[in-house]
Amino acid sequence: SADEPSPDSIDEHIDLDTAVAELEEDLQSPDETAHEMPGKETEEAQEEVREEGIGEKTQEKPIETAEDKAEEETVEVAEKQDDTGIKETTLKDAKEKTPADDIEKTVPEEALVVSDLEIKESFIEDTKESIVNETREVLNIDYDEVKVGRLANRVGISLFENKTTFYAPSLEKTFNENLATSVYKKLGSTIVLVELGETDFPESGGQLPKLVSGRIDNFNLIERGRQLGLNAIITGSFIDIRPVREARGRVFKNMYDAVRFAINVEVYDTETGTKLINENFIRVSNINKVEEDDILEFGSNAPRKEINISALNDAMQNVIAEVSERIGTVLYKYPWKGYVTSIDNNRISISSGSKIGLLPGNKLEVYDRKVIEGVGGHQYSIPGNKTGEIVITDVTPDSSEAVFVSGTVVKEGSTVKKR
Repeated sequence: SADEPSPDSIDEHIDLDTAVAELEEDLQSPDETAHEMPGKETEEAQEEVREEGIGEKTQEKPIETAEDKAEEETVEVAEKQDDTGIKETTLKDAKEKTPADDIEKTVPEEALVVSDLEIKESFIEDTKESIVNETREVLNIDYDEVKVGRLANRVGISLFENKTTFYAPSLEKTFNENLATSVYKKLGSTIVLVELGETDFPESGGQLPKLVSGRIDNFNLIERGRQLGLNAIITGSFIDIRPVREARGRVFKNMYDAVRFAINVEVYDTETGTKLINENFIRVSNINKVEEDDILEFGSNAPRKEINISALNDAMQNVIAEVSERIGTVLYKYPWKGYVTSIDNNRISISSGSKIGLLPGNKLEVYDRKVIEGVGGHQYSIPGNKTGEIVITDVTPDSSEAVFVSGTVVKEGSTVKKR
């Protein structure tokens, strides 16, 4: 019949046959109404009962709305995500994050899961790209600039000259070794010390170049220093070594022997030829540290008198400590410079290399210079204008090769500096 519900509705809501059977059983009861034949009114009553039963059963389950459906599906997604360990979502969060009207746009569960294999493959690809880029920077040194880091100053230290009438075996060598050690402790990695010997000054017979007056030829000294890649040269001389006697005591005075030790220290700037330091340092060994026998020819008229080096040790160490402190103060923040030693077409050689920190790809500025005459036959180099820029292409421990990349011209003897 058209009024009867569909079979699907019957399955979901009520068994009609059971309801009719219960009605017939009630009609056959011994009540007065049981003897009445079913007529039109009875059929109408059955129909009402049938419709009433269907209505009551239908109301037991409320109609499912789109919002309820969205809530159920969202909670299911949240529970699945929680099972995989990816994300924990509460019912409240699900309601807030997924409105019912946007349920069709909800991201599928599969899209929220990224496998370990995909993560590893992505990491490998990123690493490969990074390595390729870094390698390209090194290989394409003519085009990609490598930032210049902290460059160490290369400093030469020559043997001090003993100008006194006293001497001790190996005095100069012992002094230089101790001074070099002390200076290095003060400056550390900011300095590369080079002990200069006879082979470093072949033009002057293994000695520091000197003027006719006997004074150091500063210009020839710095020209040689530039060839050796030096930024500064430490030199000096012993100007006074002699025994002294001092009276000590509060009431009764006793005479004690001591040794006076005085030196002159000069530090030359190889860029200009000027002196960064030109000072005297004097110390006297502690009383009771020297015995008269230590001065082997004490009181004699010999032109040179020998003295045990142990008698000088106390005064010498005090002088070395003071000198290294002074040198460290001057050179610690002293800016590095390099020098062009030769040019072959576009290949430029400079006398500094990997020992002081240069790398392929470093870009340096080039400056010319002008030489002027000073007093007493001295010459000085005055820094000039910037003439161009070069890029390092190859390095060895003590030298580098570069190419000209911009500017006007680079000359032999030009100065190079960090940008």
